[in-house]
Amino acid sequence: MPIENLSIMIPNRRCHKTDDKVDELEYLRYENLWLKCQLEEKDMTVELLKSERIQKDVRLGKVCHE
Repeated sequence: MPIENLSIMIPNRRCHKTDDKVDELEYLRYENLWLKCQLEEKDMTVELLKSERIQKDVRLGKVCHE
């Protein structure tokens, strides 16, 4: 087996991450958190709109079966 292929077999457990990799990880964690908050906000908006629609239907005397 050539020496180049041996590096694949050696685990990189003790290798420290470069600053670029750390920055990228921090950015991805931040982006992930931001996206989760966006999703939660959208879900809350949908639930609010559903409850407003149900209240409106009740006031108009409509029966709503979902």
